[in-house]
Amino acid sequence: MVGATAGYMVAGRTYGKRAMIWGALGGSMPDIDVISNLWTDPVDSLMAHRGITHSLLFLAFGSVLLTWLNGLFYKNDLQNGRNMRFFVASFLLVLAAVTALVMNVLLLSFDGLWLLLSIPFCIWGGVKLIKIFRNYVLQPNIFVKPDFRIVWLVFFVSMSTHLFLDTCTVYGTGLLEPFSNHRFALSNISVVDIFFTIPAVVIILLACVTHRGIYYTKINIAWMILYFALTFFNYQYMLDVFGRALDKKDIPVKKMLISPAIMNNFLWYSVAETDTAFVTCSHSLFGQASVPDPINILPKSYQLLPEAASSSQLNTLKAFSRGYYNLVIDKQGDVQWNDLKFGMFSDAPKDANDYLFKFKLRHDNGVWTAQKASEMNKSLAEFWPEYWKRVWGQ
Repeated sequence: MVGATAGYMVAGRTYGKRAMIWGALGGSMPDIDVISNLWTDPVDSLMAHRGITHSLLFLAFGSVLLTWLNGLFYKNDLQNGRNMRFFVASFLLVLAAVTALVMNVLLLSFDGLWLLLSIPFCIWGGVKLIKIFRNYVLQPNIFVKPDFRIVWLVFFVSMSTHLFLDTCTVYGTGLLEPFSNHRFALSNISVVDIFFTIPAVVIILLACVTHRGIYYTKINIAWMILYFALTFFNYQYMLDVFGRALDKKDIPVKKMLISPAIMNNFLWYSVAETDTAFVTCSHSLFGQASVPDPINILPKSYQLLPEAASSSQLNTLKAFSRGYYNLVIDKQGDVQWNDLKFGMFSDAPKDANDYLFKFKLRHDNGVWTAQKASEMNKSLAEFWPEYWKRVWGQ
């Protein structure tokens, strides 16, 4: 979406709707790492995603590679015959993986079954995209031989927008990999924000189906800049709100992280570290109170793990959480690792099931292993209505 907008803005006047498709391809390229979910476990995939394929190094080489493949595509007539069918099949496989990932995020489930359930969506989306592909890419009467420099700029800009957007979320992006494992996270926008995405999708669709593509692309860019300015303003405002809340309670903190809750930029979440616990709270921009309420004190409980406990999976969880995690005993008596960066299902957690991003830890054959946990105290049908009430400050 953002990549398509960037691509059309860069080269739409020269290459028409093809520039939009190139931009969409470049904007999606960094997420090729989701394919690693097919052979990595849920823990290892945490650091594999948004890792090397989201780095500045990959941006430099990937944009050149896509430009070369694009030139090869037109030069060798790859758009016809068996090569075209191979291209479509490969594209659908990637689309299936991406669709499955999106469904996992939206439904708070990480079951591989969604890969199979996503097939009908992939077929429908593939048919639609093929029609667009034929209409706007393969029309001989609008063919203009791609210029390497312009096409490279399309891919470079579209991939850059992807890296920027991901860096703005709390997940963390490995911009400097493989030279550094540090994850950059501005935390000013949610991983999924429907108030940003839906208007942008509608506008880019208007650019696709009308003859006023440049006009709607400019509107889309203006909308994105305006919304991102709002997210940075909200971030600074909420940073002050949560800071005042902690000062009012006279709670000294070592570090603090804030981020918007899933799907929006109006409900924000804060987690601050003290010597022995984490202090969490949430607050809506539409809330009546001037400071967040309630404020939760969550003990770190690191003693639940032996001091010498170590394994590759534990090290991965520690790196991914960036120090914002605690341990609890779940209802089955297992040690549960909770990543506190992503918030919780309720304002005041009552037990282990109220944590959103969690793993069960087990000690088998002398090795500590982690397994993704998804238990909830409420069904999704019960959770979402209550969640949106929290968003609107009710």
